[in-house]
Amino acid sequence: MNDLKKAFKFDETDIAANRQGMATASQIDRLKAKGSFITTLFLLGALRRMVFSAIVIVLLMFVFIGLFSIGKGAHAVLLQMMLNVMIIGAVSLVFGSVPILFLMQKRCDSQEKRVASCNGDFSISGSYDSAYNRIIVSGLTFKITGKETRALRPYLNKTITVYYFPRSRQVASVEVWA
Repeated sequence: MNDLKKAFKFDETDIAANRQGMATASQIDRLKAKGSFITTLFLLGALRRMVFSAIVIVLLMFVFIGLFSIGKGAHAVLLQMMLNVMIIGAVSLVFGSVPILFLMQKRCDSQEKRVASCNGDFSISGSYDSAYNRIIVSGLTFKITGKETRALRPYLNKTITVYYFPRSRQVASVEVWA
């Protein structure tokens, strides 16, 4: 069990609070810090895509309106192409907001200070040596690191309880049952 505590970074105080459905201050701090640099880079990239997409959509709308008013048959192919680019820009704009939603979920979890739990047999998808894998418990999927995967591997035939932050699905702690 000590290997799980070390890999998932929790202690007896954390697990006792988790059993009551609450998160400790140290778990909230880890949730806020988990992947903060990567998340910031991802967020900046998404923001860049969103701004670029919005500019492209606005510019193409002006060109589209101008060509539509001309209405010549020679411009039909160009109009269709611009419409396709506008649709692609709109889709990029929507998908660019996904990291923002993830950050909002983490923020809600850190403000609510509560954890949910699920228990049962589990399976691990992915390679044991990869940086990130997924653990599946009672139909719920959680992203875990390679270090956490290696710590869970000896318990594959056991029942576990995963305590997690409900909105972001970040694992707070893990308990193994005999």
